[in-house]
Amino acid sequence: MGNRHGGRRLAVFGLAVLGMAVSLMIGGAASFGAAPVKAPLTAHLAATTLASAQAGEIGLSFRFHRPSSRFSLLLERRQRAKWLPLRSVTLKGRFTGVRRSTVKKVFGNRAVRTGSYRLRLSSDAGSVSLRFSVFAADAVTGATGVSAGGTLTCILVANGGVECWGRNSDGELGNGTATSSKTPVTVSGISGAVAVNTGYKHACVLFGTGTISCWGYNKVGELGNGTTTNSSTPIPVNGLSGVVNSASGAAHTCALLASGDLYCWGDNEVGELGIGTLNQREPYGISLPTHVSEISNAVSVSAGFLHTCALISGGSVECWGYNRDGQVGDGTINKVRPYADPSPVRVSGITQAVAISAGAFHTCALIAGGSVWCWGYVVSSDFSVGQLLNSAVPVQVAGVKDAIAISSGGVHTCALIAGGTVECWGANEFGQLGNGNTLDSAKPVTVKGIRNAVAISSGGSHSCAVLAGGAVKCWGRNEEGKLGTGTLTTSSVPISAVRPPVGVH
Repeated sequence: MGNRHGGRRLAVFGLAVLGMAVSLMIGGAASFGAAPVKAPLTAHLAATTLASAQAGEIGLSFRFHRPSSRFSLLLERRQRAKWLPLRSVTLKGRFTGVRRSTVKKVFGNRAVRTGSYRLRLSSDAGSVSLRFSVFAADAVTGATGVSAGGTLTCILVANGGVECWGRNSDGELGNGTATSSKTPVTVSGISGAVAVNTGYKHACVLFGTGTISCWGYNKVGELGNGTTTNSSTPIPVNGLSGVVNSASGAAHTCALLASGDLYCWGDNEVGELGIGTLNQREPYGISLPTHVSEISNAVSVSAGFLHTCALISGGSVECWGYNRDGQVGDGTINKVRPYADPSPVRVSGITQAVAISAGAFHTCALIAGGSVWCWGYVVSSDFSVGQLLNSAVPVQVAGVKDAIAISSGGVHTCALIAGGTVECWGANEFGQLGNGNTLDSAKPVTVKGIRNAVAISSGGSHSCAVLAGGAVKCWGRNEEGKLGTGTLTTSSVPISAVRPPVGVH
């Protein structure tokens, strides 16, 4: 990844950092990035902020503009006025064009302390010197809630503010910029928030006053302000008050009022707004809150990638939208384009639900007593054959009991268990099940090292938990830094989200 944080930084992997989180920053503009083609050798280092539990490696890219038969690297650390060599490597062969490597591959594991460093690269025809500094960083504390989206993650903090991290090309971090961040940034102008929810590239916050504001991508009206213009700062949703619950899908948003009425806005190409019609031509969405007239007594709402579900007073569930995989749960699968059920339908057999969670192409319900039932794409566990199964009607997830919260992600689901442990199942290509490997699992597996979680959230390909005391740990895919660990390193075990020191980004 390129530099996305204003200051120049390094990506560091595989270095043994002892008892601290670190941030790596390149010094010296002349040594960073591509030099004129006439230069014999140019080099740059990728950017990151680093957590101690995930000491990473410096991602190194260098280009030989002239053929070279000898190449050397020297890593030095500054001590007072002197540069002390830590490791040197000399390589012989034919070196031409672009080469990429990492510090781990070149130097092996070396302890890195806070301080100033210099990496010198030399070839037959010239040399380059890259400098960086290592700073201590602090683990995130004070979180009271978390929402893992498609390309970002947001947390609610104790003072009613919101912090987000990850991709920001469409303003989805809400801090008035388009600069992505691998560590938390503060969403502009938010106080008094009681909940935050993230979609694929947008996010919304619910205030204690019963109003909602949203920010980020808005091409189909998912911000609910009557426009289709992106916003990098929060904008109030038009005309809503008395909101008690809200949810963001891939490109649509819904809000539940205290009266039990439900309003949705944004993308409606496959009926995810639940208003009985589809928007099959541009614009595909509706940019103002629209009443879901067939829902009048809902107690919560959950928005999936292209479908939506409402928990109804008394414990039943109704869903609508995209249904090619049976995610609306009424026993049907729509095999004809646009594969949609644009009006709410009753989910079969669910009568005692206390919570619901809509994922990308599946849905789950938490049942009174702590069991979990799911329906849709690869949602159920069958121990007799050890496979993930599809189902157009709810099936019980075997082995899960005493659950107190659930969260459905892309093709995986996690449950918070009474006592503070977390169990996940489903797809695991990026380690989003958190059990230390990348093998899919039909059987719920225990997330490693999580024993005192108080809240969970599953995103498209990552998951996060808030621990007692307000620390945040995430695991899974980490493109553009959505784990909040200061790196781009995917992790199959939970890693602490960190805040860099003041002045270091």
